[in-house]
Amino acid sequence: MKTKHTRLRVLKLAERLDNVAEACRRCGVNRASFYEWRKRYLTSGADGLLKRRPASPAEPHKFAPELVEKIKAVSLLHPAFGCDRLAPLVSNEGYRLSSVTVQKILNSVGLGTRRDRWLALEDRYRQSGLEPTAEQIEFLEHHNPAFRDRGLECAEPGALMHADTMLVANSKALGRIYLHTMIDGFSGLAFGALALTNDPEIAIGLLDTDVLPILVAFRFQIKAILTGLGREFSGPGRHPYQRYLSEHKIAQRMISGAHRHSGHVERFRQAVMNSFFPQARARGADGDLAALQAEFGSWIKSYNASEGQEGFRNYGATPAEAVRITV
Repeated sequence: MKTKHTRLRVLKLAERLDNVAEACRRCGVNRASFYEWRKRYLTSGADGLLKRRPASPAEPHKFAPELVEKIKAVSLLHPAFGCDRLAPLVSNEGYRLSSVTVQKILNSVGLGTRRDRWLALEDRYRQSGLEPTAEQIEFLEHHNPAFRDRGLECAEPGALMHADTMLVANSKALGRIYLHTMIDGFSGLAFGALALTNDPEIAIGLLDTDVLPILVAFRFQIKAILTGLGREFSGPGRHPYQRYLSEHKIAQRMISGAHRHSGHVERFRQAVMNSFFPQARARGADGDLAALQAEFGSWIKSYNASEGQEGFRNYGATPAEAVRITV
């Protein structure tokens, strides 16, 4: 039915026959279309029977540019807000926007998800260096714990390492499993060892056999290490870890503030807990420490070589790529 005249004929026929089903049968149309046409005819007259264009999705460029900019600005000012909370903030006397419309506009400008807004804020900070608001900082640090280390200067790999030990599992077969880790504050390059204790000897062994040889191979020197507050890093008397650092002329800085771990360490811990351990448990490797450490060794190589780290400080580069560009 392409014209309003043809549709009008169907309506008139049904009225004359006093039988919608028979009129539709004779004209070869379905009753759903008939009732839709009749509704439009009663509402708008014969012009309501004109063929309509398919409805197109809302396009932001049809809105005033200043409105689109306002939505972008408010969504970044309150990046954790969903569209139900954003819609009242961007509506005014001239615009009463639904949350669905706000979502469509944000989707079109690349800010439709919280992840999009996180990366946009990270890029803004990278470009401008302006300190975000307290609300934005909380949002950024939630998505990327390393963002809270933005004030720690790192001009090259080894300038500041982040070291800590964390309880990461409690296995029926092995008991408590600790992750001893060290992260390069410049590149995010990660080193780690799984152990059944948090003794200083393990932390020293990780530094001596894994970290130092690799950085030396790239001709970098470890200048300082930011450590956690555990007994493996400090204690009364001539503590072995502190003695080792002194012998190798490495400065020690202790973490302070509200957080137990540095942001770099926390980001790596989350990767271990969310990626490595589920895989290891699925393969049944968490019942044997040697097997678990072998799995972890393979996983951490992939983490350094293949996992691009979005946001501060790598902005998409893998740890290995961040090291190589300085060599």
